[in-house]
Amino acid sequence: MNPQRPGDIDTGDYWGKGVQGDLETMAPWERSRWDRLIVHFSLAKGGKPTQKWLRKSMELLPPLEPAQVKEKLEYWKIFLQVKNDKDQQLKEPNATILKGMIWFCRNFENPGFIRLVSEYAALCLKKIPECGAVCLAAGNACITVLGAMSRQEAVIQLIKLKRSIKYSVPLRLIEKNLKSAATKQGMTVDDLAEITLPHYGFDSNGIRRENFGDVKLELRIAGMGVEWKWIPPSGKIQDGIPKDVKTKFAGEIASLKKEIKEVEKILPSQRDRIDQLMMSERTWRFDQWKKRYIAHPIVSDLSRRLIWNFNAEKERKSGMWRDFAMADFRGVPLELEENALVSLWHPIDAPLEEKKAWQDFILNRRITQPFRQAFREIYVLTEEEKKRMDHSNRFAAHILKQHQMAAVCRAFGWKYRLMGRFDSYSCPALEIPQHNMTVELEIKSPDPGNPVSPGGIFLYVITYKVSFKYSNGNRIPLENIPEKIFSEVMRNVDLLVSVSSIGRDPNWGMEGDSLIYRDYWTSCGSLKLLPSEEIRAVILEWIIPQLEIAQRCSVRGDYLHVRGNWKSYKIHIGCGRVMMEPENRHLQIEPDSGSLKKICDHLYIPIEGDSHLYLIVAKAFLLANDNMIDDPNILNQIKDY
Repeated sequence: MNPQRPGDIDTGDYWGKGVQGDLETMAPWERSRWDRLIVHFSLAKGGKPTQKWLRKSMELLPPLEPAQVKEKLEYWKIFLQVKNDKDQQLKEPNATILKGMIWFCRNFENPGFIRLVSEYAALCLKKIPECGAVCLAAGNACITVLGAMSRQEAVIQLIKLKRSIKYSVPLRLIEKNLKSAATKQGMTVDDLAEITLPHYGFDSNGIRRENFGDVKLELRIAGMGVEWKWIPPSGKIQDGIPKDVKTKFAGEIASLKKEIKEVEKILPSQRDRIDQLMMSERTWRFDQWKKRYIAHPIVSDLSRRLIWNFNAEKERKSGMWRDFAMADFRGVPLELEENALVSLWHPIDAPLEEKKAWQDFILNRRITQPFRQAFREIYVLTEEEKKRMDHSNRFAAHILKQHQMAAVCRAFGWKYRLMGRFDSYSCPALEIPQHNMTVELEIKSPDPGNPVSPGGIFLYVITYKVSFKYSNGNRIPLENIPEKIFSEVMRNVDLLVSVSSIGRDPNWGMEGDSLIYRDYWTSCGSLKLLPSEEIRAVILEWIIPQLEIAQRCSVRGDYLHVRGNWKSYKIHIGCGRVMMEPENRHLQIEPDSGSLKKICDHLYIPIEGDSHLYLIVAKAFLLANDNMIDDPNILNQIKDY
C-alpha cells in the first residue's frame, strides 16, 4: 500500500503490516476512532508535542478508555519484535505515526504507561545489522516523553535505558533529561541514580521470600545473579520448580521470572557504575552511604565485598563488611562515627603495607570482589612520558578489533563512533567534567587493506597516543593531571587494549582470513605483560600453591609453566596462549571447551568476571593431567607434535 493521505499506514515494514492487519479486524466504531487518532499521530512534527497537540489527542479519545489504548499499544509492540532484518526498520509515514503514538502516552502519567514507553524505546533503538535503529525518531520521542513526566518511575526507566542504548543522540537526550530531573530535586545525577534504584521486593540482605501454596521460595542475590531455592513442606531444598507449583502458578512464576531477569540485568550495570566511581572523589554522609549501599537490597551484596574509607576529624579508617559490621584488614570491628564521610577505598591513596594487608585479607578469607579494587592496577608517569610532556605512547601500535573496542568504550563511558570506508574519523573520548577535561585515544585504520564488514565498517584499528585536553582543545601537560585520574584513565586504556587486541586473543591467529596481521599476533605471544596482566601474575602466585597441581606449576616471568605427563607447556599470562615446549609450538584450546567449563565451576578467583584468569588456571589443570584429556582436537595437536 502506498500511503497518500495523513493516517495511511505503509505495509512495507513489519510494524505497519501488523498494525494495518489488526485495524482491519476491528469493529466499525472502534476502527473509526483509531483511524482518527492515527491521522492525528501522523501530524506529529518536531521534537516534542505542543500542549495544543496533546489536548487535541485527548479530544479524539472518547469513547475509548486509557486502559483500552494501553492494551492495544501493548499488542502492537510485538510487531517491532518480528525479525532482525531491513523490513523491521520503520518507513515513513509509519515512523511519524509511531512517534505520535508515543507522544499520546504523555497524557497518561502512570507506572503502566511509563513502563510501556520505556519498552517501546528499547525496541525502537534496537540495532538492525547493516541498517541502524528500528526507528530512531520514535526512540527519541520515548525519551522525550519520559523526560517530561514528573514521576520517579520515569527517571528509573531513563536510567535503565541509559545502560542499554548505543546511539549517541538518544544517550545525550537521556543525560540531558536526567540532569534536568536531578537539578529539579536539588541533587546530582549520581545521587538520583542511587535514590531511584528499586528494591524489587528484596530485603537489606539481598533476600526475597515468596509462598506458592505450601511451597516456599527463597531468592538470594549472589554475585551478578539470583539464586533460587524451592522449599517444599518436606523441607528438602531443591533448585528446580516443583511440578505442582509450575502447573498451579504458571502466570505468577512467569511474572516473577521476568522481574528477576530485570534484576540480573541491573546487577552488572550497578557494578560498573560503582567501578567508575573509583575515578571520582565522591563522598557520602555515613547515614546516606549506609542506606544507599550497605543496606540497599540490590547493591548490598557487592557493596559488602568492597573496601571503604571512613574519614572523621582528620583520621582515615578503611574497612569491609564482615559478620554484620565493618572490620579492618585484621578482622577487628571498626568503631565508626556517625559524622564520618565515606568514600571508596583506592590503593593509590593507601600505603603499600595497607594495600598488601587488604590483598591478604581477601585471599585468606576467599572473598570475591565484584571488580578489581584491592588488586587494582596503579599507573604512574614514566620518564618517557615526562619527556613527551603532553601525551603518552605507552599503549600505541596495538591492533584492535574495532567492534569489540567500541563495546568496551561504551562500558567505560567513553564516546566513540565506528569508522569505515567513508568520512567517519572518530577517536575514543572520555569526558571528566569535575576537572573540566577530556581524554582522547587517537586511533587510525592500520592500512588500506584493512578488512571491512558488509556495511563498510573497518574490522580493525590501530592505537596511537593518549592525550588530555582542556575544554578549549589545548593539551594538558601530563604532570598536571591528578595522580588518581591519570592512573584510572591509563587503566581504562590498558583494559581496552587487553580486551580488544587481536594479540590478546589466543585463537585469533588460527582464523583463515587473519593472515595480514599475523606478524603482530605472533609477536604478542612474547610481549611484556601489560599492568592489568601483571596483577594477574600476582594472583596466580597465590592461587597456584593452593591447588592440587601445585607441584606441576610455576609462575616464571610472563608465563605459567605446567609440567604434564606427556609434555611440558607454558601459558602466557596476558593472552592465555599455550605453547608446547621446548620448541614453542602453539596448542589451540577452544575457550568454550567442555573440559575447561567443568574445571572453571570449582575455582576460587578473588575477582568476579576475570574470564582470562579462570581460563589460564583451567588450562593449567587440563595440561597438568594431559594423559586424561579426551578432547580429540587437543589430543591430535599433542600427538602430532
